[in-house]
Amino acid sequence: MHIELEHAHLLKIHEETIPSLLSNLSDQIRRDNLLKNPVIVDSKTLTVLDGSHRFVALKDLLKASFIPICAIDYDSPQVKVEVWYRLACGDSQRTNEVLNYLARNEKLESIDLRQIGDLIKSRKVAFCILSRDGVLAKFMEFNCSIEAYQKLKCIEHLIIQAGLSIQYLSDVRSALQAIFGKQATMLLIPPPISKEDVRAVALKGLLYPPKSTRHIIPSRPLYLNIPLSILYSQSDKEKASSLLMEHLSKGFFERKPPYTKIEDRVYTEDVLVFKRY
Repeated sequence: MHIELEHAHLLKIHEETIPSLLSNLSDQIRRDNLLKNPVIVDSKTLTVLDGSHRFVALKDLLKASFIPICAIDYDSPQVKVEVWYRLACGDSQRTNEVLNYLARNEKLESIDLRQIGDLIKSRKVAFCILSRDGVLAKFMEFNCSIEAYQKLKCIEHLIIQAGLSIQYLSDVRSALQAIFGKQATMLLIPPPISKEDVRAVALKGLLYPPKSTRHIIPSRPLYLNIPLSILYSQSDKEKASSLLMEHLSKGFFERKPPYTKIEDRVYTEDVLVFKRY
């Protein structure tokens, strides 16, 4: 793991940003006059793995020349790509209308609950939908998972248009409990995303829908609080980098264990919190 500066134009995102979140984050960074957390990137391809909104806010809205990054070895087995499960909540009748429409128009097929695990990994199923009435699957062979997620994005829009809301959960067990406990009406289970998929999509200039990937890394640096002046004032990367190193030399990293809650988020990996001397 290395904290450094990189030219903004060299970084590549692999996932769409959400305009409202982007605007709010940009305003917050401008008000704070600093960037709290670095952008996590693949050291080989400079693909942004975590922090797409931070990166786009800095590059496109705030016009920063340099981006503070945490470059990691993406090939390490300690780095994992997880997914977000889509949980639909709302009126049961509207849910049934959506399911009936999808079954007809998307040609969904009924499968057994026990088949989900194997089928969703096979690259022959774009997604599965679990409801209180059973499981439906969209059979569709694909080479790269972005094809499945583009189809899934259309399904999400349909669900929202029907008046249902969607929550994004990282834990499938919690999502299943919500279905069987009747707190939610429908669960969309997406296929896995490989590291090869992420790199290929970024290098081609394509984008997954928002909330597609969720990266788990060995340790996550937080609260570096890097002054924005460092990202603007120097045309020379070496000079800007020296200013960053000077800033970091005035503090230390305090390691916190996995599942530490900071503000409103629980981190599943080690957290390195930067603190000033």
